[in-house]
Amino acid sequence: MPLSGAFAQKKAADDPTIMTVAGKDIPVSEFLFIAQKDSGVDLNNKKSLDDFVTLFKHFKQKVADAEAAQYDQTENFRNELRDYEVQLRAGFLSDKRGEAEAIRTVYNRGKMLPSFSDIVFPLPEKTVSKDTVAVYRRAKAAYDRISRGENYDKVARELAPGRDDDSVFFDHVEYIYPLQLMKSLENTVFNMKVGQIVGPVRSPAGYHILRLDQLTPNPGRRRVAHILIGSDEDHQDTVALLRRANEVYDLLKKGESFSSLVNTYSTDGRTRNSGGILPYFSLGEMVPPFEEAAFALKDTGDF
Repeated sequence: MPLSGAFAQKKAADDPTIMTVAGKDIPVSEFLFIAQKDSGVDLNNKKSLDDFVTLFKHFKQKVADAEAAQYDQTENFRNELRDYEVQLRAGFLSDKRGEAEAIRTVYNRGKMLPSFSDIVFPLPEKTVSKDTVAVYRRAKAAYDRISRGENYDKVARELAPGRDDDSVFFDHVEYIYPLQLMKSLENTVFNMKVGQIVGPVRSPAGYHILRLDQLTPNPGRRRVAHILIGSDEDHQDTVALLRRANEVYDLLKKGESFSSLVNTYSTDGRTRNSGGILPYFSLGEMVPPFEEAAFALKDTGDF
């Protein structure tokens, strides 16, 4: 007997036919595979098994009837099958464990907000490998100077004193949140310790020498109302403005309604009709004195 015939006989013996529907033999493996996918089927219960056998036969008969009518050759069926295949592939190709780990990483990083300094050595807009060498060497030379004990800020100011050629930038970044930086920078910054200096770090923008200056616990978001006394455009005497602000504050302490004082005194036309209420904000979205005061408030209604 040919080897292929012997293999076919062995395969048939390992997976015998359990039933025949519309002239087609159904192997035990197919029957069990579909039965075990249905959580409502109990193969140890005779009634449950009999009910499933009946449903299974009807299902296979409908498939046979559809094939006989050539429904599987229609354009609608092919499109539907193609969409189903795409969905199946997406399920198999997606890394569920990796996705969960990435979500957990973003969540954990959001608990502490880094503030950092950055000396940037930009790369040309259109970069090839040879273009990176000279820029890397300059960044590495600067990093070596700092590593040997030179002051980070002194080196930064020397290299980036506001030149017009934009050859080096120096920046201080406050309160960075996850997913706000380029990936290489985010991974570096969120794994640094306060005071640590790392470099050169490559990003699409160029090479960076980074220093982590501070880690601040994330206080979440705040929503406050304000009464704005004067504005930069008023060009009024700041002493007079402060006197008026203190008068309004005294009225609040005496029990005057905050919203009524907004209507009377606030120069912020955008919030006057809403009781002075501002949108929710996080650290780094308002000017520092305003943020410090807003996040120092403890309870609803405090002013």
